[in-house]
Amino acid sequence: MKVFFTADEHYGHENARTGWGDPAKARPFVSLENMREELIARHNAVVGKGDEVWHLGDMFWRTLSGLDAAEIVLRLNGKHCYVLGNHEERMRNVNKYSYPYRCFQEVNERWQMHLPSSLLTHSASEPASKPAHRLIILDHYAGRVWAGSHRGSWQLHGHSHGMLCDIGLLQMDVGVDCNNFAPVSLEQVSAFMRKRELGAC
Repeated sequence: MKVFFTADEHYGHENARTGWGDPAKARPFVSLENMREELIARHNAVVGKGDEVWHLGDMFWRTLSGLDAAEIVLRLNGKHCYVLGNHEERMRNVNKYSYPYRCFQEVNERWQMHLPSSLLTHSASEPASKPAHRLIILDHYAGRVWAGSHRGSWQLHGHSHGMLCDIGLLQMDVGVDCNNFAPVSLEQVSAFMRKRELGAC
């Protein structure tokens, strides 16, 4: 099983497709239907049926019904977990047995996970023989600080659509707009963070 992260798919959201009025930020899709089908295809091209996928918010626009949203999730490979974002009319204030809520194994405002030891990175001050404890914080919003950030934890986020000024923190925007409209794997995240720790990106 592999682990993947993604965010900000905005299924059904015309303004997201057209770049909120800025042609330079428009997505390369000719219609909402084309965007939906391409996002599903690109997801399934990298995620296997037994993999785990963390969606870090803003997956559905408010115009979609609960059943429409559930139909999209059921077409996506993987076992799905959800971190709530700011456009969550389909996910907030609903019964946990309703659609699309019931399509997700976990739903919460924020999550944290431990990085597998095989993917631990080391800062210059850490001996390779004794790796530091490493956490990954999963949130919809980027932070300047987060749990354990002063001890080398990582933050994965969405919300910003690649438009934040990069100030070199150990965080990564996993939203589709930054990642060829597909989820990114834990291995890709780890490789990015290794470069970041070395000051290479």
